[in-house]
Amino acid sequence: MNTIMDFNFSSSTSLYFYSALLQGNASLVALVAVFLVYRKQYLDSLFDKLEKMISDYLKGVVGVSLLYKNIFEFESYSEAHHKDKDPETKSIIKRIMEDSAWAIRFQELRSLEAKEKELWKNAKLPITSIFVILMTSVFLLPLSDFVHKCIWVEGGLFFVFVISEIVALIVLFKFIRGQLRV
Repeated sequence: MNTIMDFNFSSSTSLYFYSALLQGNASLVALVAVFLVYRKQYLDSLFDKLEKMISDYLKGVVGVSLLYKNIFEFESYSEAHHKDKDPETKSIIKRIMEDSAWAIRFQELRSLEAKEKELWKNAKLPITSIFVILMTSVFLLPLSDFVHKCIWVEGGLFFVFVISEIVALIVLFKFIRGQLRV
């Protein structure tokens, strides 16, 4: 009858385990980085399109091109931005900027801006958890022969790493799923 005491890892088991863990997590870091870059570019693209739509609308209605550093300067009417315009043009611009459709476009811009900030905030936990496992496996890789001398330590570390990896993958999955809701 075999018991846990009879089960024995080979001397290279730890070496292969930590090496595979290291390589797998390094790949995960690269994939997450690519996802983050793609997602940021996607959100930037949506923001730029909406910003252009707002600018083009105002230009199409009153023939006024917006010159700005930050589009949010035009979220509401400001006399300072239009002091060089004639009274009729100012009146039209003011009416446009007080319209609910104008406010909705700027709410959409604010929402996109918030999603970009959330992207980085929400990415911290999955990336940190993967990096912790990655760094720990880097540390334990050269110690694999030493760890192998105590089967309970080796088995315990395997268990801890497997559970940690499962948790990190669940956190990563939830992060990515949450980001795909636009």
